[in-house]
Amino acid sequence: MTIFIAVSDVDAILGITWAPDDKKARAVLQANAYLTSLNLVGVDIDAFRVELEYVGLIVESFADQELARPEGELGPIADRLFQVFEAVNAGVESLIRERDGEAEKAKTLQHQVDDLLQQAAKARLDDPDAKEVADLKAKLDEAKVPYRANASKESLEKLIADLPKA
Repeated sequence: MTIFIAVSDVDAILGITWAPDDKKARAVLQANAYLTSLNLVGVDIDAFRVELEYVGLIVESFADQELARPEGELGPIADRLFQVFEAVNAGVESLIRERDGEAEKAKTLQHQVDDLLQQAAKARLDDPDAKEVADLKAKLDEAKVPYRANASKESLEKLIADLPKA
């Protein structure tokens, strides 16, 4: 039987907690037996291990949010994985820029709304009839009498005059 991988290799790749210590040797033996049964003639196990190490380095750098291409000649799987992670990073960076732009627009719009509210409040204070109209509307609200939001002062006064009759 060919030894493709050892317990120490799996520990190094997956960490020592991948299986209970008393079951590691059997799991690795089964893996080696299975790989041997595949009759992998012509497969360069050392090159496969190197590529697996590159894949591990690429995945770890991606997980740390610092994608880095390992030094040396990458195999086809590691190279493709790196390309995919580069594309993912580019997409994420694009989304971040778009989100930041939209957040800036939201701030600008909020400032405009605040300015408009201040202008409206100032206009109400400057309008001598505004307080009287607000008082009329408050009386109608208290009496639960419906009225148009843009009703004139005169129509509000007429509704108030009709209150005792109602």
